[in-house]
Amino acid sequence: MINYPKVSVIIPVFNGGQFLGRCLSSITNQSYKNIEIIVINDGSTDNTKAICKNYSQNDQRIKVIHKDNEGVSTARNIGLDIATGDYIYFADADDYVLQDSIENFINKAMTSSAEIVVAEYYIASDSHKMRISPKEFNDKKSFLCSILSGTNHSALWNKLFKKGLFDNIRFNNNIFYMEDKVLLVEILSRIQVNIEILYTPVYIYWQNQDSITNLKDKSILKQFEIYTFLINELNYYDSDKDIMESFS
Repeated sequence: MINYPKVSVIIPVFNGGQFLGRCLSSITNQSYKNIEIIVINDGSTDNTKAICKNYSQNDQRIKVIHKDNEGVSTARNIGLDIATGDYIYFADADDYVLQDSIENFINKAMTSSAEIVVAEYYIASDSHKMRISPKEFNDKKSFLCSILSGTNHSALWNKLFKKGLFDNIRFNNNIFYMEDKVLLVEILSRIQVNIEILYTPVYIYWQNQDSITNLKDKSILKQFEIYTFLINELNYYDSDKDIMESFS
């Protein structure tokens, strides 16, 4: 019997009604069918709730959680708590996923025994579309260095994770900025993990000028707090000189 692992797709959303339908359509229409789609509505005040209801009524694989606004880290943690898949995939509500993405992810994970698969993606807007490939790395250490230095993007949406990586790790509920980098550093610092590159685009990262990542209020103090948190994490797990220097 062919084994088709289950993939839990976790989508936090706050006032994402403008693009949420596009995102959900891209996931429900995946060529790979053994998925569950967990949408966490983080206190939206627009039409997000209605869109969630419409899609969940037409696809039983969709689970919707409505909650008060507490931020993306708490929302993703709720998704992780109820996920039943063998693998975890995170998507953002204002982007979308290419049709064969999850199938390509799973094929790569199964053939290489990878716990993390890092894939190509597109950066797109109304006027342009650019393909981005991960920078090559040799092992977990070099991948961690590339995340710390910014050579490789710390975003979660171009990565597939084995669910077991989250057995003892969650997003820090007090971190709302660079939370993806913090999570990756925690995983890579604490766990011996096999990481592989998928040289196939999986995702359209849409440059929405109103999205959280484009806001201009990321204070120097907030960046310093994240920097300090990461340094403490790396020191706690006795990271070597090369790793520490990559985050200089």
